This record gives sequence, C-alpha cells and structure tokens, in this order.
Amino acid sequence: MEQLNIGLEELDQLKQLHQTLRKHPELSEHEQETREILKDFIQTHCSNLEIVDQGRWFYVWKAGSPGKQTIAFRADHDAISNTQGQVFHGCGHDGHSTILAGLAWQLDSMDLSTNVMLIFQHAEENGVGAREIVPRMQEIGVDYVYGLHNFPGFAQNQIIGKSGTFMCASTGMEIRFQGQQTHAGQPEKGINPAFALAELCLKLKDLGKFPGFGPQKALGHTFDSLVMATIISLELGQKGMYGIAAGSGQLQLTLRASKYSDLKELTNLLEEEVNRLATEEHLSAAIRYLDQFPDTSNPVEEVERLERLAKANGLAYHQLEQAFRPSEDFGWYLMNFPGTFFGLGSGDEHPDLHDDRYEFPDEIIASGIRIFRALLMDHQG
Repeated sequence: MEQLNIGLEELDQLKQLHQTLRKHPELSEHEQETREILKDFIQTHCSNLEIVDQGRWFYVWKAGSPGKQTIAFRADHDAISNTQGQVFHGCGHDGHSTILAGLAWQLDSMDLSTNVMLIFQHAEENGVGAREIVPRMQEIGVDYVYGLHNFPGFAQNQIIGKSGTFMCASTGMEIRFQGQQTHAGQPEKGINPAFALAELCLKLKDLGKFPGFGPQKALGHTFDSLVMATIISLELGQKGMYGIAAGSGQLQLTLRASKYSDLKELTNLLEEEVNRLATEEHLSAAIRYLDQFPDTSNPVEEVERLERLAKANGLAYHQLEQAFRPSEDFGWYLMNFPGTFFGLGSGDEHPDLHDDRYEFPDEIIASGIRIFRALLMDHQG
C-alpha cells in the first residue's frame, strides 16, 4: 500500500482551502478569483513545482527524468447557479480542486521518474474547458490522464468505476423558426410557426422518456444504445399581445446519447426533420448547438488498474453497471489520451448534485488524494 503522508495539520489547511473556494464561487469562464486562490495556496506550500498560467486556466508541472512518460490529473473549478439565481458550488468542483491542490502538496517533496501535469480546468459545466486544454496537452505529449467526480448516493470514500461509457454524450440544440407576424384577426396573411413547433414536439415525445441502455429505434433509425431528447423551453410570439399572430418561435432541447456517434446521428435526423417542417410550412429555420459534451468512456485496462489500486489502498470499490446519464467534458481528454474518469462517493444520503442543499463533504478529500497518488505511483516502475 502506498503511504499517504498527510497529517492532521495539512488536512486542516486543505479543508480551509476548500471552505475558501466554497465561499467564492464563480460561473464557467469567469473563475478569475478562484484561480488566484488556488495558485496562492500552491505557491505558499510548494517550492519545487512550476505554476504555468494559461490565462483562463493553469497547470502545475513537476519534471521527471528525461524521456519518461507524462501523467496528467485534472480538476475543474467552476460553479453553477441555484434556484434563486445565486452562484454556488453545487457540483463539488471546489472539492475536486482541493484534492488536486493536495496532490500538488504531496508531489512537492517526492522524487518521481515521470513528468506530472496537474490541470486546474475552467468551464466544465458548459463543455468549453477541456476542449481548450487538449491542444496544449498534445504539445506537451501527455501519455495518460486521470480525473474524478464526487457522487452522492454512494458511500463516502468509495471509488466508483466502469469500463465503456461512464457518462453520456449530450448537446444543447436551439431551433428557431421564422415566419411572418400579422394581425390576429387576419392570420391567413401571416406564417405562424406554432404548427411546425407542435409537430416537432410531438415527434420528440417518446424520446423524452428513459428507455434503458439497449438498442433503440427513434426517428426511423435504430441506435446502438440510449438516445434521448428533453424539451427545455418553448417560446412563441409575444406573450400577452392578443392582437398579434406569432411570426417566430424557438425550441430548446437537450439531446443525449450513450455514444457520441449516436448523438451526432440524432442531431442529423433532427436537422432533417426541422428542414422538412420549414419547407412544408414556408418558414426559415436556424439551428445552434451549445454545451457540447462527448461520451466519457473508459478503457477496460485502465478501469482494472483503478480497481486494483483502490483495493490495495484500503478504499472500497464499486463497479457501476450502467452509465451515468449526465455529461462531463472529461470525455474530450479520453478521446485523445488513455486514462480513466471515475467517481468518489460523497455519501449515501448526501444531497444530490445541483441541489440547492449540496455541499462537497470535507471527509472525502484525503481519499481523493490517496487514489490520485496511487495512480501516479503505479506509473513509476
């Protein structure tokens, strides 16, 4: 078992860092103060590591022996909004960054053969951050990348793994129909997009239900696994203007699939349907995609490594049977580098992610550092 040399005083300071981050949440692409807090902590406690500022994100670098592999670890640090519109760390990214800062503290006094890159990533929630970072990782020549996410509903400190799809692919899809506004008393003189939107929504009704992860038929196509389309918002015309027949309308969807390839096929089929309806109803149509995430899928051999190391380091291990349906932009890393993304249990009865009551539990910080360190040491042979 790899010994985790972290004392009560060090753990207390990491908990203080976590609480400081929790009190200063910032939304995706606005995490300036968060980065300064993290960099200040690392500069205070680490004298043998290099902090490399990349503007919207930064990484910590520890050089190993020439010609050796480069092992990367990533933590996100953006926050979300609660139901009152207040910014808070409702997904636990403050805890993830605390774990990575703790690993940096550990690395400072270690002699390693490999290079180590600790990525403090911005903008996970909107799918932007990882895509921006991948090119720099390619330039450096990263060989493996690892990351974790805390998960309520699992025992504290339990490691959660799965080969294949661990978290699903998804994208926001914004569909806008433009017709011709007219007087409500003379609707025949205009072109109302309401009927095209209504027909499209009805076609999506079955896709709004969770059918399981088996093969699925939708929109005349058979998909290999799960696909879903969730209606997020529907806007039409001008609210309260009873003398005006609508001339424009917008539908926002979240599309989801177990595999990125199925997600792309689903978007293609929906684009064909939108264009068909626009032609039939004499409308113009515009489509925009936002918050794009690939599936986060783990190779078998890396999940086997994770299970072996978790058990060897006294951490309970849970093999997930089905993928998590939410998305995670770590998938952009795993499309380019081997590695694994896994879960860290935050408590059986802990409030769920994105719930207003959610807070990352301090009690799992040490276990996150332990499993990251074990993964790193496994590459030192």
